[in-house]
Amino acid sequence: MSIESAYGLHIPTCDGCGEELAAEYDFYDAVNAKKIAGWYRIEEDWDWQDYCPTCYKEMYGAANDFAEVVEDALSHRHNTESLCTNLRISWNQFVNKWATMCIAIYET
Repeated sequence: MSIESAYGLHIPTCDGCGEELAAEYDFYDAVNAKKIAGWYRIEEDWDWQDYCPTCYKEMYGAANDFAEVVEDALSHRHNTESLCTNLRISWNQFVNKWATMCIAIYET
């Protein structure tokens, strides 16, 4: 559904929310319009999906935000105890968030 074609027009469509960009007469102009609009192309279950920035942030933003915090903390050589203290979470919460992030990254 990423680019719907009808009557000689190609319409970039977000696979998350259904938002549409302006119709283009040329397929490759529609592809370029997605890039200019900052859309993300993600492979999911052997199928390519296109997401507008809002949908991408909702779906993958939390994992990416958490990864940045962890990467920053680890780059400053914090141990896991101080990392959890800085994140204001328990060790179990940390492990659950880390696992969720890894799954989200693996699925992309």
